[in-house]
Amino acid sequence: LILETATKEKGAATSFTFFAAATIIMLMQPFLNALNFYIEKHGIEMNYGVARASGSFFFFIMSLLVGNLMSVTSERVVPFLGLITSIGFTVTMVYIYRSLKDIKINNSNDFDPFENSPEDFLNYSYIKLFIAKYRSFFLFLIGLVLFYFGHVLINNFIYQIAANVGGNESDTGGLLALQAIVELPALIFFTKLKDIFGTKSLLAFSAIFYFVKILVTTLASSVGMLYFSMIFQGFAFAIFIPASVHFVDEIMNKRDAVKGQAFVTMAMTLSNLLASIFGGFLIRFTGVKATLWFGTICTICGVTVALFALLKNSKNN
Repeated sequence: LILETATKEKGAATSFTFFAAATIIMLMQPFLNALNFYIEKHGIEMNYGVARASGSFFFFIMSLLVGNLMSVTSERVVPFLGLITSIGFTVTMVYIYRSLKDIKINNSNDFDPFENSPEDFLNYSYIKLFIAKYRSFFLFLIGLVLFYFGHVLINNFIYQIAANVGGNESDTGGLLALQAIVELPALIFFTKLKDIFGTKSLLAFSAIFYFVKILVTTLASSVGMLYFSMIFQGFAFAIFIPASVHFVDEIMNKRDAVKGQAFVTMAMTLSNLLASIFGGFLIRFTGVKATLWFGTICTICGVTVALFALLKNSKNN
C-alpha cells in the first residue's frame, strides 16, 4: 500500500502493487481463522461471528467515507486510507501476540499443521491424496468458485453497475455500506443459528441467497432496486463466511483444518481472479446487463454443485 500511494494513476506499477496488496490480504484470512480456533483451544472464549461483524461495521463506515471522499477529491484517497487501516491492523496483531505471550500459553506441544510437510503440501501426490480424503469438500469448492463469481462481480464492478442505472460515486459507497450493515445481525447471532440449524444447512441457505442477490441485481432497473438487492448480502455472504470456517473445522481433523481453510481461501481467490478478468472484459465488450446475466448463470450452476456436495457430505457422515 505504501508503493500503491506513490504510483501513477494508471500503469503497470499500479496494477502490480494493487495485485500484491490484494494477494496479501487474501493470504492472511486462513491464518486469522486458524488463530480464532487456536485461542479457543486454550480456554479463551471467542465469538467468530461477532469479531467478523465488527469488521463489517468498520467496512460500513469506510464505504460511506470513501464514497463521499472520492466524489469530492479523487480515487487516490483509497490507497491512503488503506495504508492507515493496514497500520492499525499490524498494531492490533502485535497487541494480540503480546497478550498471548503475557498469559504464558504453552504451545510447545501444539501440533503445527505445516511441520515437516511444507514440500508435501506442494507435492502433486500429496494434494491428490488430500482431495481423495475430502472429495465432497473439494466438490463444494468447485461450487464455491462458481457461486462466489457472481458475488465478486457485483462488488468489483459496483460502480459500473450503479452507473448503468443512473447512479454515481456516492451511490457506490452507499451500496457497499448497506451490504456491510445488513451483515451484522447474522454475524453477531451466527453461533445461535449454528446451534439451531447446523453448519451445512446454513451453508446451503447462504449459497441459495447468493443466487437471489445476483438475480435481483441483474433485474434492477434503478438505484433503488440495487439498494434492495444489497439486503440479500445479510443472508448470503454474512452467513457463508463464518459457516465456511466452522464447516472446515467440523469435517477435518486438526492436522488438516488449517490446510482446509487455505483451500477455501484459494477457491475464493480463484473466483475473485476470474471475476475480475472476465468481468472487466465482458463489461467492456458486452455491457453491464449481459455480464450480470453471465454471472447469474455461473452462480446458479455453483449453487447446484455446492448443494449436491453438502448433501453428499451429510450422507457420508
